[in-house]
Amino acid sequence: NGYDGVARRAVPINGRYIRGFCCPDYAGKATEPEGERIYKVYLSPSDQGKNTYAWGDTNERDQMRKVADVTEQALLRTGRFMVINGQHGDMYDRIAESNAWEADLHVCNHSNACNGVVMGTRAFAYDLDGKGYEAVKAIYERVAPLSPGTSENIKTATFREIVLTSCPCAYVEVEFHDSEVGAKWITEHTEDIAEAICLGICD
Repeated sequence: NGYDGVARRAVPINGRYIRGFCCPDYAGKATEPEGERIYKVYLSPSDQGKNTYAWGDTNERDQMRKVADVTEQALLRTGRFMVINGQHGDMYDRIAESNAWEADLHVCNHSNACNGVVMGTRAFAYDLDGKGYEAVKAIYERVAPLSPGTSENIKTATFREIVLTSCPCAYVEVEFHDSEVGAKWITEHTEDIAEAICLGICD
């Protein structure tokens, strides 16, 4: 515990460090409200470094990892979540880690590309009536109003991280990076995007 105050602690589990909050020692004497719990969120930002941006001399991997870093801190600030921010290996490594950790929600954040003209937020779930859809819809409803594009929707998909994760998966592509306007917006609005993702998860 955190003795007389709240503290943060990094705990090693299976070679990974999970960051969270420690409670004051007097909290152990309190009665936890029924139904209140800490949720485990696995963040899986894009690792696609070859997807270059049309503005800013950057790429999808670097920008989405920045978004995931800020999302992690925003989630931890709420005191409601434990977070693993998976920025190692490939998607299969992250799927395996998420499943082994028994995450409550697996969140993939990406940017998109098409023809340099289409712009907007796209989101994906396994189906349109499950927990994954509920989660990605909440995130989409926070991110889409911020992004400059208007070609926006939520669809079903069979991406590997959606079908191979044991828990519900929310897969969001925040904006198109092959448009200069979209790439500039993503690059300059890291905190806005991350806070919106956090709010969607909280919703």
